[in-house]
Amino acid sequence: DGSVWAGTPTRGALRFAGERIERVGPADGMPDNRVRATLQDFDGNYWLGGNGGLVGLQTLAFRAIGARQGLANIYARSAIEDADGSVWVATAGGLYRVRGDEAGRVGADAGIDSLLSLGRLPSGELLLGTYYAGLLVLGADGAARALPGLELPGPQVRALLTARDGTLWVGSQGGPLQYDPVAQRMLEPLPGVPTSAVIALHEDAGGNLWVGASSGLYLRRAGESRFVQLDAAGGY
Repeated sequence: DGSVWAGTPTRGALRFAGERIERVGPADGMPDNRVRATLQDFDGNYWLGGNGGLVGLQTLAFRAIGARQGLANIYARSAIEDADGSVWVATAGGLYRVRGDEAGRVGADAGIDSLLSLGRLPSGELLLGTYYAGLLVLGADGAARALPGLELPGPQVRALLTARDGTLWVGSQGGPLQYDPVAQRMLEPLPGVPTSAVIALHEDAGGNLWVGASSGLYLRRAGESRFVQLDAAGGY
């Protein structure tokens, strides 16, 4: 592929690909930083030999996006894909956008810091569930704003879901909340809805709504208006 591998005595193995330089060392599984031999075999695998033994590198179906690729805070809590294939990542240190193998911070000037969850309004605007500032909407100008009429029992929003009917479900510290983005108002809570902190929200292919809360798992079946809690055996 035109890249060049170099073994070094103190910095592990270096891979030169165009203007990019990648390093493989102890953080990637190498026994130490001394690499005396490099080899690419007939199957395309790479082998690195040194004082600590022989290490084989294989091409995996996954790739890691971390500090080396620009994701300065690697505590990633949520991710959502954009229409152009890029990925938004919510981290403990703010919002990042990943394009290809490179990540860049977004919204640092707007004070977008510790994030817990991501979602989308029916309009396509990105929703940011935060640790300290409730639920925010990221505007096209990079500024963050609150949703009018949304009332939260606490600042943390750990889960978000825009249902098929356009209703926004917000996983708050006091249970799942329903919000109408068009009328910009809260909807009345449904019978049986949990009042504990919500960790996960999911609408399945059948239109059933699942709520994972600190007090257990809850289900609202499609066409019904009541939540039921599932016990350890999966029943009601």
